[in-house]
Amino acid sequence: MNTNFTNADRKLFRGTAAAVLPSMGNEEILASIGCNFNVMRCPAQHGDRMYNDCQLWLRDDTKDMLGFFGTKRQIIQPGTFVDYFRSFCSSADKQINFDVIGSYSNGRTLYMGAKLAGNNAAVLQAGGGLGISRQGNSAYIPSEDRTEHWLILTESFGESLRPRVTVLSSELVCTNGMAKRVTECEVKLSHSSEMSTDIVHAVLDHAMRQCTAYDRIKERLIETPISMDTARAALRQFFDDEDAKTSTVKRLEAIYAHDLIGGELDTRQGNLWRLASAVTQYTSHERASNGERTLRSQLEGSRARTNSRFLEFLESQFSSPSALVLA
Repeated sequence: MNTNFTNADRKLFRGTAAAVLPSMGNEEILASIGCNFNVMRCPAQHGDRMYNDCQLWLRDDTKDMLGFFGTKRQIIQPGTFVDYFRSFCSSADKQINFDVIGSYSNGRTLYMGAKLAGNNAAVLQAGGGLGISRQGNSAYIPSEDRTEHWLILTESFGESLRPRVTVLSSELVCTNGMAKRVTECEVKLSHSSEMSTDIVHAVLDHAMRQCTAYDRIKERLIETPISMDTARAALRQFFDDEDAKTSTVKRLEAIYAHDLIGGELDTRQGNLWRLASAVTQYTSHERASNGERTLRSQLEGSRARTNSRFLEFLESQFSSPSALVLA
């Protein structure tokens, strides 16, 4: 089996997700997540009256509704979207591979991902490449303290959205996820535009700058010590709970004090990285939800916004204005 998708990745991509192998065809890839369907549409109907301006988008296998739109939105079939991502990876000069596919909301949204770590030495050359795994190399990072980055392309059949590109960063010791949208290139990816090498390289370049920025932030947070009292005060200020009355702040304080996954590591001892990790652990694992909803929220919902806002808060409270800046 030739795949970059590991058991740790399965913990990150909760819900409906499957590894993609080079030998797999489109139908096999889509069948692996229960999404080997075509999108059909028909006008809404009430009694004998048809409403042609409102088109229902349905799965042709189960007839379950995916969404409803006007007549101008064009259907991009799931198989076509798989080809779209294959083309994206191919246009990257073999720097990335099609590693994972998943869905949520009964196929209303599909996502496909390429790992920007491990064997992608060319992509990560500026960040150490394969040297991170060679003990004695100047770029070596202990395996329990490494970050892996994913480039995720998302398509919605239930909402009027263009294809979206996100960088999802995962801490291997705890599979805490932190997502950052590749906003500058989002507008270039549309169903009507032809995939070009220039577009793909622009997206990859911006994505890698996101990864580098994340790694810089992580280093600075590790290097900034704080006391337990300061950590408590920061959490209470950010969540607007001065007396720690809410269950959220109570739980976050407990995670920071003694329940942090990987809290025994030297890089998580009385510093801002331990505090940031407490918040990402809470948004990744603590808030009640099913796997699909958790992943979607991490990629584009409230969990992603909480993580991003908390890093901005740490920047404003503990650093110079330019110290922690996301690319």
